[in-house]
Amino acid sequence: MTMTNPMLSLLTDNKLSGSNFPKWKENINIALIESALFVLTELSPGQPGDNATKAVKEKYECWQNANDKARYFILSSMVDTLKTRFVKTDITAGIMTELTNLFGMASIQSRFEATRKFINARMSPHQNVRDHLLQMASYFQEAQNHGAEMDHTTQVSLILNSLTPAFLPYTSNYVMNKKEQDFHTLVNDLQTYENLIGGP
Repeated sequence: MTMTNPMLSLLTDNKLSGSNFPKWKENINIALIESALFVLTELSPGQPGDNATKAVKEKYECWQNANDKARYFILSSMVDTLKTRFVKTDITAGIMTELTNLFGMASIQSRFEATRKFINARMSPHQNVRDHLLQMASYFQEAQNHGAEMDHTTQVSLILNSLTPAFLPYTSNYVMNKKEQDFHTLVNDLQTYENLIGGP
């Protein structure tokens, strides 16, 4: 069984190690969505008897082929210690259920902790705004690594809310004029404003 080069790279370059479970599962779903994702939620139709119809036999064969494909993709994208643990498990859904039990709750807790960091983050009065924004960016990335989803507008809102009162005029102007800036431009803009007000 072979995988296309882009898909092979996607899976083997981001092998499941534990903490990256949400992102790994997302990649697996992408890899299987066209032809084999259903085996993670649908039970095997059961081995047909000798007198089974052609349609029944084909359905069983289709499920088995999809299960083999999904199992191959999953095992190929694990670190060796995990691969050894699951190499004798034949049903792909069973592998995924156990992985979810192993890493799912840990990922939820990690995502909660990472999310709390940027929600509670506040720029200190004498802190350089660039340093603060880079810290916020690292919090966003940490949360995303644990499966949190955040659009750019939400990130900007959280950043603006975390600034000191000295930046209130800038924040008000940003909101009133409905600006849309990428992170790099926002950093430069805030640094320019910081210089104008004589900070930090």
